[in-house]
Amino acid sequence: MNTVHHALRTAVRLYATHFPIDRGKGRLIQVLKQQIAQSTVVDAVGLGYRMELDLSEYIQRSIYFFGYYERGLALYFQSLLRPGMVVVDAGANVGQYSLIASQSVGNQGVVYAFEPEPGNFARFSRNLGLNDIQNVRLFRSALDEKAGSATLFLSEEQRAAHNAGGFALRHREDATTAVAEVNVLRLDSVLEETTRFDLMKIDTEGAELNVLRGAAASLARFKPCILLEADDHNTASFGYSTLDIKRFLAELGYSLFRAEEHGRNSVSLVPASLDIKEGYSTLVAFHRERPQTN
Repeated sequence: MNTVHHALRTAVRLYATHFPIDRGKGRLIQVLKQQIAQSTVVDAVGLGYRMELDLSEYIQRSIYFFGYYERGLALYFQSLLRPGMVVVDAGANVGQYSLIASQSVGNQGVVYAFEPEPGNFARFSRNLGLNDIQNVRLFRSALDEKAGSATLFLSEEQRAAHNAGGFALRHREDATTAVAEVNVLRLDSVLEETTRFDLMKIDTEGAELNVLRGAAASLARFKPCILLEADDHNTASFGYSTLDIKRFLAELGYSLFRAEEHGRNSVSLVPASLDIKEGYSTLVAFHRERPQTN
């Protein structure tokens, strides 16, 4: 990148990070993408951890220019963390949520992170090394209700959008391409010797219910708080709906809320109906025997 482009990128990043009005920022970055977002950088983001980021990719570009991908949700996730916690990050991508959790739970805590896509896994591994992180256990695996192996797919829509978070374990209605054979684990097997489990984030492009089914014993034992993406478009390829996810959690004793972003720094929790399907929502589930408020 030449000096002019570097200066422009730096100026846009300062504007995106610090200017209090968000409207128009994403559009500006998109318009200038050819000048400011065609390289791989290493820089401090978020809570000050360093990340290697491919600026041509949507999620990583958001982390670089805004400090976080989906800033309000990331900060809400951070607000739930306490020193010593055990956290699970299912669908960890290049590591944003795991890096947040690593700093917050400290040396006495543990983060179990699962990312099956080879490119994301490799970059996540490098991000751990950049920060000399020792409390994250990274698995190049997907989570499901049964252990084994599976094929990972990427839709043409996600490929065109340069979204490295769009890999899924099923074909979708739109055109898809098989990209890798991946290992699959059950979370109950991974956590069978743990003595605590406090918080779980799940973003697995429609496989969320299968992840939960494979963690049923751990959920019943520890009753962790759960944040998960719920989108009927994604779950359809797995043969169930977001209603099934919500009812599964309700039967385990969870109360469910929809996290709605307000501005750039906060979310509010709205009770989620068990009878309404979700479209690209983030659900937060608190067990009635282990409520958490912030």
